[in-house]
Amino acid sequence: MNHPIGPSGEPRARPLAHARAVAIVSVTSCMVVTALGCRDSPLAPTPSADAAIVTFFVACGQWTPGGATCAARGVYSDAGQRDLTRESLWESSDASLATVSMGLVAFVAPGKVTIRAIHQAFSASAELSTTHPGRP
Repeated sequence: MNHPIGPSGEPRARPLAHARAVAIVSVTSCMVVTALGCRDSPLAPTPSADAAIVTFFVACGQWTPGGATCAARGVYSDAGQRDLTRESLWESSDASLATVSMGLVAFVAPGKVTIRAIHQAFSASAELSTTHPGRP
């Protein structure tokens, strides 16, 4: 084996041939998938019956100038997660700009609106806006 010689006369280690790095991504939540319209993901652990909600959030995805799909999600004390979209009460900050029903937002006029979901004692919101309602 022929090793290159270093400046002090000592042999240098031969450089490694092309090395590949492999990253394994573990998805433990549906947060990103929720923003794309997923309801319940098999990757998110289901909360146990005695777990309590510790975090509640709204994520909106599948957005077009005419509307958006929003999802409400709870993260529980045992790290389990659950889609709470259909169990939440939904509100628009201005119904003359946008309406919302079970997470489905329809823009009525141009502008910025806050969409809020309420579940038990929790609430979360997202801001949405459009300049051309009704056009995809």
